[in-house]
Amino acid sequence: MSQSDQARFSLLRRSGLLEPEARASFARFTRLACALLQIPTALVTLLDEGRQVFLSQQGMAEPWLSQSQSPIEYSYCQRLLIEDGPLVVEDSQHDERFCDHPGRLVFQIGAYAGIPLKINNMILGALCVIDPEKRKFSQTDLDLLQDLADSVVSDIRLRMTSQALDYSQAHLSALLKQAPLGVFELCDQTGTVRNGNPMGARMLGYQLEQLKGHQLSNWVHPEDKDNLKALDALWHRQHPRCELEVRFLRDGRDPFWGRLHASLVSDPGHRPIVLALLEDITDYRAAMEKLVLQAKELEELSLTDPLTGLTNRRGFLSIGRKLMLVFEREVETAAVVFIDLNDLKKTNDSLGHDVGDEMLREFAHVLRDTFRQADLVARLGGDEFALLAANLEPSQQHLLTERLEARLATITDKPYRLACALGFAFFQPKKHKDLEVLLKEADALMYEDKKRRKVGRL
Repeated sequence: MSQSDQARFSLLRRSGLLEPEARASFARFTRLACALLQIPTALVTLLDEGRQVFLSQQGMAEPWLSQSQSPIEYSYCQRLLIEDGPLVVEDSQHDERFCDHPGRLVFQIGAYAGIPLKINNMILGALCVIDPEKRKFSQTDLDLLQDLADSVVSDIRLRMTSQALDYSQAHLSALLKQAPLGVFELCDQTGTVRNGNPMGARMLGYQLEQLKGHQLSNWVHPEDKDNLKALDALWHRQHPRCELEVRFLRDGRDPFWGRLHASLVSDPGHRPIVLALLEDITDYRAAMEKLVLQAKELEELSLTDPLTGLTNRRGFLSIGRKLMLVFEREVETAAVVFIDLNDLKKTNDSLGHDVGDEMLREFAHVLRDTFRQADLVARLGGDEFALLAANLEPSQQHLLTERLEARLATITDKPYRLACALGFAFFQPKKHKDLEVLLKEADALMYEDKKRRKVGRL
């Protein structure tokens, strides 16, 4: 056994990834891979001693489905240990590397594509997809798999870091110095930094001593400061932990996206603190935005409203359901906003449908400019629009409404006036398993907003 193999097996055992309890948090990656590539089988494999373990699986047959593993000799993925990835096999039967491979018939592999999962310069396994028929994989297919593999690696890294935080108090000082994420101790409800680690200080562009005694919010983008209110729930003991995403300012100038994992640490006889882990997720958010954009491009012809260029109702529900699966694991808050454009019928009747169409296009343009690029904005039909956004919580509802109304108020050179009513419905994982339920709630709340504004529905 080589030293690299020994190191890999040791890391896998320390990580806890080989245990059945680890599989639930990785299940979404194979579902996404099958959905995005329209392929029946996807696996996240770990290359253990004498076996490959399925950390996540979609579309596998028995007995492998129940066993969640197979002998290592059946693994195509192990070739990634000796061959630079990605590994692409478009016709397994006629590929000299695999035509006699025992796994070809056992798993009915006609075509295969695998991306290595690399941690600390070690390949732990792969994210792979399998088709029983021969198939060509486009560069877009491989890019999507690479984005998903990067997200798997990010989750593995996060899991390893989170496990480190469960160690005893005796290991805390070593963790503060060596953790691969930024770590901060917040000593009061204002978010004052009592201590931290060198990585956290480097992420914010300062020396650690310069951070102590100052509020963490000083390094948060002004537009995102309200998101830090989620930390209040920890101090009021409403929740033991929370997770939020905000833009931080490195050196007070350069923005980067950070995911903050915060937990209240309270021991008898000691003043409670909030322990916060900061992860730079700029690349992750870019990858997720890329996935959304690519999904939109793949279905553009059938999922786009031809008048406004926005996603249509079918597209909103199709893409939105995929995003909801991501939201269940990746974000703390999300919301659907139902938006009703006022006076469209009046404009059509008095000025003609050409002007009414212009009114719809102008309104869609305002929505695109107002909301974030990663948000999903759609025209559901007629005068009805919708928004699906991650990291949108009730405390931001008033600010978002004011921002949209202020933008609409700048449109003064048209023969019509742009105004709307809004209904906000906030995502709760245990309650909202179906996007349409959330959409109906937002629609009902929009009607209440219309009544408050004394605007009749046209």
